[in-house]
Amino acid sequence: MAGKLLNNLDRKYAFGLLTGLVFGLLSVYTDFFRSNNANIQFDILSNTTVVDLKENIGKIDILYDSVSILSKKQTLSLITVKIINNGNADVLKTFYDSHFPLGLKVNNGTILEKPTLIQSSNDYIGQSIGMEFQNKNEIRFTDFIFEKNEFFVLKLLVLHNDASQPDIISIGKIAGVKEIPVVKSYQNKETKSFWERVFGGSFLIHVTRFFNYIFSMVAFVIVIVLPITFISDKISAKKRKKKVHDYKRLTKKNLTEPESFIIKFYSKNGIYPLKRLLKVSSNYNRYKYVFRILNPNFEPEKVFNHAERRPHEMETMYLIKELKEKSYLKVENNQVVFADNLNTFINEFVQFIDTDE
Repeated sequence: MAGKLLNNLDRKYAFGLLTGLVFGLLSVYTDFFRSNNANIQFDILSNTTVVDLKENIGKIDILYDSVSILSKKQTLSLITVKIINNGNADVLKTFYDSHFPLGLKVNNGTILEKPTLIQSSNDYIGQSIGMEFQNKNEIRFTDFIFEKNEFFVLKLLVLHNDASQPDIISIGKIAGVKEIPVVKSYQNKETKSFWERVFGGSFLIHVTRFFNYIFSMVAFVIVIVLPITFISDKISAKKRKKKVHDYKRLTKKNLTEPESFIIKFYSKNGIYPLKRLLKVSSNYNRYKYVFRILNPNFEPEKVFNHAERRPHEMETMYLIKELKEKSYLKVENNQVVFADNLNTFINEFVQFIDTDE
């Protein structure tokens, strides 16, 4: 019985052990892999040329502040920049270096007017962020609390030569932030293939994806699969209970102790182990493994191969073992013998259940 108990515990708590393992790995990831620092990033969302005339057309000219742009072979570009803290910590005002404030610089171009704040993730940023011009190609931000997952978006009007493209770089120093990268998502959308997007990213990103997928799978099992399985088991148990009630009502049979045992077993485990029992007990040569079960030291989880350890097969094996322990089954002259013609009852009961279905 100890072997059966261990087997039942394994089957019952296997999911719990798996879940514990997953969350244990998540804890390791949290402690050793995940950064607890802020991560400031500049993302160029768009870089669009506002004026793109390659040649003078008649009397058409484009002026900015009374100066001809075309005559100087210059053009205007509208650049949209998103500044985001996508790290795991907030940036407080004391984290900024007053000598190197956070900001941006435009190479190969001139910022014509104060950038426009076109979006912010919360009202605080929209009301608190301040911008100061430096040398017409540099913008510095006033100190503000930059919480994790918050962002703001700026629109810049940049004047530059036709032959060159303006380039945005980040400036400033924040405690705990080693560097402030500038990415160009508008270019990535155009150039990255499907497989580049699938396999793109650093080792840390792939580790994060791995644990995210595992967590999603576990959550799916907990939220969807387990309730469905539980409901299905309850419905099946209710149907088996009704069939037992119908059998007793229609046959009006006074059940013996072995017969009552069989009906209780069916109510808990279903009809398959009983059908399998009839096949096993009727063919000595083909189902010799049944006689291993009659060994007093029988431990199915150690004796049988992988195919024989399937849930229904194990249920049949434990059923045979219990029948033997209760003296409802024995072997005589290489034949399986049931007490009180129990096999006849099992066969009739199985036929009734199959007909009722």
